Amino acid sequence: MGICFLSPEFRSLFFNLIINAYFIGVILPVIFHLFNKIILLYLQNNLIYFNRYSGILPNISRVTMNFIKRFNYPINFIFSGAIAGLVSTIIFTIVHQILITDIWFSFFIMAVAGIVSGISIAGSYGKIINTPSLKNWLGYNFIYILMFILLAVMSIIIFEPVTTAAEIMQAKTRPDELIKRAIPLSEIFTISFSLIMGFLFGKKIIDYIIILLTNSVLMIILGLNVSIIGLVKIPSGFFYLVFELFALIITIFIVYAGVFIIFERKNLRQNISLSQISK
Repeated sequence: MGICFLSPEFRSLFFNLIINAYFIGVILPVIFHLFNKIILLYLQNNLIYFNRYSGILPNISRVTMNFIKRFNYPINFIFSGAIAGLVSTIIFTIVHQILITDIWFSFFIMAVAGIVSGISIAGSYGKIINTPSLKNWLGYNFIYILMFILLAVMSIIIFEPVTTAAEIMQAKTRPDELIKRAIPLSEIFTISFSLIMGFLFGKKIIDYIIILLTNSVLMIILGLNVSIIGLVKIPSGFFYLVFELFALIITIFIVYAGVFIIFERKNLRQNISLSQISK
């Protein structure tokens, strides 16, 4: 927890390094493999070009798949997580427009964030849980719901409001100054829940590291905006925003977990091992 007391510049650099390492080491190979499969499928339908490039693309695909298999990531879990993340982003944007305001102008960025979050949760779950099941998948996602809701509650308890909800909505920019004030709280929750989840689901030190990386990604993508709610003055007329925030958090994870279950219902119900799923 010593990182909480370091300078904001160092903390910013630290989190940027985590995101870049995570993206280059995990997300980028998965995206590259998916893109490679799409190109390969297209070339298979165009035999002239396929004959020319078929000797190259399978080798690239093999390298990517070997990377994924080396770390025992079930590729179908990762793709299902990406789709579930995208669907939950779409539902979130619709619900946000109905309850609060229109944010479709930033949908592309949110979609990318949703896909990265979906891959992160599903990938870490597939790596840590040796025998996936419906019960432990729902439990894994419930921990994240609990983390973000408690983060919002603690923010309200600890912080004194310095701005209003109306001012934030009118600004239409990310409230960076508020986020900087709330970073120590976000860090404490990230580390604390990583330890809790490691104790509940992990068995090895590497499991704790994977959970910490996943939670750091989710905290940066989702948690930073949740952590500032205590810094926002919400008049009685705006108090419903607090409950709507909780509703949005729950909606995101219910939709995400539900879509993932639809795609992976056989694997989760049969309680088969990770090694069988990865094949």
